[in-house]
Amino acid sequence: MTKSPISSPNDRYHRLFLRSLDEEGLSDKTRNAHGSNIEHFLFGYLDRETGMGAPEGIEMVPDFLGDYWLDTDYDLPSISAYKSMISSLKTFYKCLLDNGEIERELYRDML
Repeated sequence: MTKSPISSPNDRYHRLFLRSLDEEGLSDKTRNAHGSNIEHFLFGYLDRETGMGAPEGIEMVPDFLGDYWLDTDYDLPSISAYKSMISSLKTFYKCLLDNGEIERELYRDML
């Protein structure tokens, strides 16, 4: 998925997340998978479908994983792709929690 050339409020959260992945010392494969998954969520779903920023978008995670992702992908995602996306979303929102962008209660509710 390629990001829209138009600036998004979610750019800041995406950059923050990528920096945190770099600091964790993850493998390139894991970093790239998380980065790509979250790019799809932020720019493909939140920006285009809801107009929400990442902090408010936490409440849309169930819709994204259910109706949106399953209905818009040409092929149903494999179980491993689905688990990868869930892991990426948990990691992303943990990053936002750790950086004071969301409240702990919202994070717990998402889990």
